[in-house]
Amino acid sequence: MLVEFDHEAITAEGYDLTTPVIVTNTRDFAELGDIKAGPVTAGQPLYLAIATSQTATV
Repeated sequence: MLVEFDHEAITAEGYDLTTPVIVTNTRDFAELGDIKAGPVTAGQPLYLAIATSQTATV
């Protein structure tokens, strides 16, 4: 888990919980596969990062 937050408190204040996910190490993971669209539940994968080399780490 990367972060914990109070979902109900944030939405009660009127904030949108849409969160961008950005891949910054595209040299190691230049391709994404199995990309999900729409809402996901905690624990569900968002996408598959496909390594471009054997030495890449997630």
